[in-house]
Parts: sequence; C-alpha cells; structure tokens
Amino acid sequence: MWFGTGYSGDGVGPSRMGGRILASLVLGEDDEWSNCAFTQPPRGWLPPEPFRFLGGQVVKHAMISKERAENDGRTPGSVVGALSRLDPTTWV
Repeated sequence: MWFGTGYSGDGVGPSRMGGRILASLVLGEDDEWSNCAFTQPPRGWLPPEPFRFLGGQVVKHAMISKERAENDGRTPGSVVGALSRLDPTTWV
C-alpha cells in the first residue's frame, strides 16, 4: 500500500506532484520523481515535537520572506538566507 501525507491546503499543485512521486515509486522507476528530496530520509537528527513543528514554521516563513524579497528585487537578509537553506527541498 502506498500513500501520500502532509498536504496542508496548498491546492492542486502539491497533490499532482505527490501523485507523480507515488506513481514513480509504485512502478519502480529510477527517475527525478522517485529520487526527489521528498523520497529521501531526513538528513541528521530531528528534534522531538513540538520543537520540530516550530522549527518547520520558522523555516517556512524564512522561505516565504526570501521569495518575497527576491520577487521585489531585494537581497534577503543573512538570517533569512541561512534559515531558508534548511529547507530539505532545496538540497541537491
């Protein structure tokens, strides 16, 4: 049985991407979807709840702030830049 979790009301885009990832995993494909950051185990140690949730919120808001600054033609601050690099979806 395969399933996707973690959707938080962001719309159709994440569920479409999740569907592609699940399809690739079910079919045993070795492609960009089956090898994306969402299918890899977390790097390093993760703190227990509620600290993990709070940390996730801080990183999420840093990513939003970084993207807004870049869209406005500004350079994000060093703290925002450092926090946004903690987002595992940006790891290559």
